[in-house]
Amino acid sequence: MRGKINKISITGIVFHLVLSIFSLFCIIPIIYIVSISLTDENTLSLYGYKLVPKVVSTYAYQFVLASPKQILTSYGVTILVTAIGSILSLLVTSMLAYTMSRRDFKLSRIISFVVFFTMIFNTGLVPWYILIVKYYHINNTLLCLILPYVIVPWNVFLMKGFLSDIPLALVESAKIDGSSELNTFFKIIIPISKPALATVGLFCAFMYWNDWWLGMLYRKTEPYTASTYALQHYE
Repeated sequence: MRGKINKISITGIVFHLVLSIFSLFCIIPIIYIVSISLTDENTLSLYGYKLVPKVVSTYAYQFVLASPKQILTSYGVTILVTAIGSILSLLVTSMLAYTMSRRDFKLSRIISFVVFFTMIFNTGLVPWYILIVKYYHINNTLLCLILPYVIVPWNVFLMKGFLSDIPLALVESAKIDGSSELNTFFKIIIPISKPALATVGLFCAFMYWNDWWLGMLYRKTEPYTASTYALQHYE
């Protein structure tokens, strides 16, 4: 009995030690960012990044807060794009994944292959830019920050893996009761898919929130997103 208790205690100690080290690795980059923001610019160029700043300076915060309207506007754009983009991406991703997961749908394998093909072979930047600017004409609009990330193949297959575990008999039972495909999807499939929706929705939100590339590429006029504004003004 004592040996079992000691074994459990040692296992717990090792587990907490590993978890603490991992947590420390996650916290240190945040501390570095705060330290850099409080470090004098000349000291930073001479001595590089330090965990504890040698010369403390609040100039960076003074510079940012000198034009708070622009910062608030940029964060407003970021929040708006993140909210609309995440909801739209989650809706389209779940509908496409549900179509691919239906084994009784004849074109499910073909659609799965097309989505998988786009994940492996990307068209490249030039065709993508021509499509957005020359054909869709959505550059310098909020749509250019939303539409390119609406469908991400990885998220589609992640959602498909969850939806494939839903018994087909559940859908057939809904059909017998007279439920349409849309009603079955929104009233039955969506409620029981909340864990997958939460996971994919979090990925979508992070993708839109952290994105700066689309703003640099397609948005040449204000207002910018927060990330794009920071890159263009604080280099």
